[in-house]
Amino acid sequence: MTQFSNLNLPYGAQIGGSVVLPYSAGKVLYVGSTVASARDAANQGLTPQYPLATIDYAIGLCTADVGDIIYVLPGHAETIAVAGGITCDVAGISIIGLGNGLKRPIITWSASASTWIISAANVTIKNILTRSSFNECILLFSVTGVGVTLDGVDFYATAGALEARAWLDATTAASHLTIKNCRHVQPTAAAAAQAWITLTTTSNSRIIDNSFFLVAFAATTSIAITAATTCLQLEIARNNIVWAGATITKIMDVGASTGIICDNRMGGGAQITAAAAITGTAAFVSQNFCLNNATWGSGLLAPAAGAYT
Repeated sequence: MTQFSNLNLPYGAQIGGSVVLPYSAGKVLYVGSTVASARDAANQGLTPQYPLATIDYAIGLCTADVGDIIYVLPGHAETIAVAGGITCDVAGISIIGLGNGLKRPIITWSASASTWIISAANVTIKNILTRSSFNECILLFSVTGVGVTLDGVDFYATAGALEARAWLDATTAASHLTIKNCRHVQPTAAAAAQAWITLTTTSNSRIIDNSFFLVAFAATTSIAITAATTCLQLEIARNNIVWAGATITKIMDVGASTGIICDNRMGGGAQITAAAAITGTAAFVSQNFCLNNATWGSGLLAPAAGAYT
């Protein structure tokens, strides 16, 4: 019988059957802070029984652009206490959380300037929970790398009104960004204007199939999704967005960005009108609906139907 005990296979892979987790042509590493044997050392992390203790250390063991995967074990807990506390600076890696529901890995931002920086290209982060344990965490993810994907990266506010002001900021270099299948819940407003997702001169960015249930600071400058400067080929589609709070007048503002905004379902406070819930001058906008109260009823087309020539 052939023995496979020395192979660095993904956790849960089956020889001769279906592969439960994605196969990697590169290195496979495991991170799990709750495992008694977990520690950060160069000879650790090759099996789930002897995992690394932190994601950032695991990133440092990866090689760029060979398909390395970091599997983060169920129940893993890690705190980001400083700017760049986790920094994805190795291109082409995937960080995949294992586990379901609240047993997924939990990453906690614990200071106002705490950030997870993604500066390398083609990084994927999947199936983890994010949260703030500090009142007024300024920004969770700072993205400057091209081709970044965040898939199923959820946010849940912790008890005690410990809010985040912004979840992600993507700069000019962060083209081909994808944010999908995420669910974000924050029932208490921050103490200053909030912009949950900000894109700055990106191209080919996609924000699709997410659910955002957020109470925002009462200010006309609080906005759920904004293009701070013109973006190209932007796609914002099939999102459910509740952006609640007094004084707020917009849910999305894409300025002169090009692309398409379609099939989004939105709700907000009394000052939000269907005509102004989404603003922009160059993107195609189709089949978005909005309500400005929680009474039983269907939303209005936002903005109103345009002319067809």
